[in-house]
Amino acid sequence: MAALANLAKFLGVYESWKEIVSQAGLHWQKTSHLEVFVNMFNTDISEVKNWFKEAVEKLPAKYSAVLTLACVTGMRAEEACKSAKLLSELSEAGRLNDYLNAKLNMLEHFRFPGLFIRGCKNCYLSFVPTEVLNQVLSAKPKVTVIALRRALQKAGLKVRIKDLRKLFATTVRDSGVSEEVVDLLEGRIPQNVFLRHYYKPDLLKSVREKVLAAIKPIIEPQLTKA
Repeated sequence: MAALANLAKFLGVYESWKEIVSQAGLHWQKTSHLEVFVNMFNTDISEVKNWFKEAVEKLPAKYSAVLTLACVTGMRAEEACKSAKLLSELSEAGRLNDYLNAKLNMLEHFRFPGLFIRGCKNCYLSFVPTEVLNQVLSAKPKVTVIALRRALQKAGLKVRIKDLRKLFATTVRDSGVSEEVVDLLEGRIPQNVFLRHYYKPDLLKSVREKVLAAIKPIIEPQLTKA
């Protein structure tokens, strides 16, 4: 439904599309709480780790860099692609500090609302290990989600990018980071709440230390890949 609606908008026939939807009795189906619960238990985190390791080993550097960035931040695939591209472009322009808070190893997505603040799917900030940041800046990835998916399929791998978000949340939560902070890192709070209550240097420094320590064991084996 979403793909067809977007195609209709692109082709300029969205009103006709809505009429077809109405006449055919089609409707948007939301994921139920039960489906979310079952999906959580159907995801084997150890399998996701193994998939991530294999994907990084098989993919070209520009794709593995984006995948690693998604893994250590919990960003959605589209967000990770945008972030990697933005990092590359700002670095080339000598403006990396417009996005990167070097003192906190923190990407400040909220400074680019047109890219990362989208109403129901937001991305405010991410803590990134220096090694991963250097990997992205070295590879200079400017790829799309579609290209990333195709690269995975070409390598004979399943497309499990969404599971990296679950791996991040589970790993960070199990390390003692509060659920509220995990929600913050995955963009599940309103922007005004973030700026008013969470964007405080002392709090962010403490969170950064816990997050970077939690994700280190996941990515250490992958950081040797160019």
